[in-house]
Amino acid sequence: GMISLDTLPPSVPVVDNYPLLTNSPSYPFSGSKDANTSLRVNGSELIALDSSAGWNSPLNLLEGENIFQLTSRDAMENESIPAEIRITYDPSYGTGGGGRPSLPMLIEE
Repeated sequence: GMISLDTLPPSVPVVDNYPLLTNSPSYPFSGSKDANTSLRVNGSELIALDSSAGWNSPLNLLEGENIFQLTSRDAMENESIPAEIRITYDPSYGTGGGGRPSLPMLIEE
């Protein structure tokens, strides 16, 4: 048969559920991707090309909103449409001690 070059981009990587707000400076993301693809975050390789259809990796967070664009890339360097992660790192969230409330407080009558 004919030999055709692979020009189809991989599927968009899938990200498992994660919190929108965390008080931790990093979060262990995980999800799924096409086998035989690498995973890139904001253009930098996070996970080298491997045969696994799953992935997991902690990402470091800066204070405030963090936006990560995740793409899969195959051996022919076809790249998927990005999946977007938005997560906010607020060190004072949920600590309950002093500090400013990070979410509006309900005022009891």
